[in-house]
Amino acid sequence: MYQTPTIVGTKIQITQQSTTKRINFKLDGDVTGGAIALSTDSGATSKPLVDINGVAVSMLEKGFVEVCS
Repeated sequence: MYQTPTIVGTKIQITQQSTTKRINFKLDGDVTGGAIALSTDSGATSKPLVDINGVAVSMLEKGFVEVCS
């Protein structure tokens, strides 16, 4: 199930729906800028998104996204 997150600057705020290590969401627009972070607790804390090589993600294009931890 894809959720539509709240975007605040480069922080993606979403509610984690289960205990799975995968989070699926739909972006209505591109997210660009500095390091993009993901928050699953209404913005209280966040973790920077990194690619498989550990490089900080600084752009996500509009569409469906799957994040794995």
